[in-house]
Amino acid sequence: RLETRVVELVRDDEVWRVATSGPDGEATVRTRRLVVATPAFEAARLLSAVDPELAELATGVEYAPIVAVALGADPAAVRTPIDGFGFLVPRSARARLLGCLFISRLFPDRAPAGRELLHCMLGGTRWPEAVDLPEEKLMEPLLDDLERSLGLRAAPETLCVRRWPRAIPQPGPEHTRRMAALQGRIAAHAGLALAGSYLAGVSVADTLESGVQAAGRVTAGR
Repeated sequence: RLETRVVELVRDDEVWRVATSGPDGEATVRTRRLVVATPAFEAARLLSAVDPELAELATGVEYAPIVAVALGADPAAVRTPIDGFGFLVPRSARARLLGCLFISRLFPDRAPAGRELLHCMLGGTRWPEAVDLPEEKLMEPLLDDLERSLGLRAAPETLCVRRWPRAIPQPGPEHTRRMAALQGRIAAHAGLALAGSYLAGVSVADTLESGVQAAGRVTAGR
């Protein structure tokens, strides 16, 4: 159900009641099996009335902010060829840029002929205040870092700037213990599972695996 928000989760005997609000108004879905595939802070909101201890564990997961900047670039205006998936920037480089994905190389038809679509990421724990800065304060260090990394000589076209105050989970020293305790609480609720990048890794593969495991948990008892 697109553009639909889950307002509330309620456990009613052996059934989960999922209250939603969307373009068609309010509705309730009843199900015996439920996977909460949201960021940890949203899982905490949804499950706070069901299991306050579980919600508190999920609330403790910290997130780093990210500013995503989409740029249209001329491939002839760089010294380093735009090829492959992109690159990540190590902390030792002392750059504002966290990484850049070559979206037009990863997916077809994402840029017109003779242009490249670059997806640049700023912020993180290195520069958390970036998420609140005006666009002009972001572009200068971004373009400087692209000149250093790609040899970008001509200013690209800024297509979109998106800000995510809580974007990437930041597992700390207590994360393994916290996740073990969280999964212990989940085990007490039949038909319930969690999935998401905060559970066991932020990569696409890790997140996908969390979904596979969640599906296996809620279907094991059928």
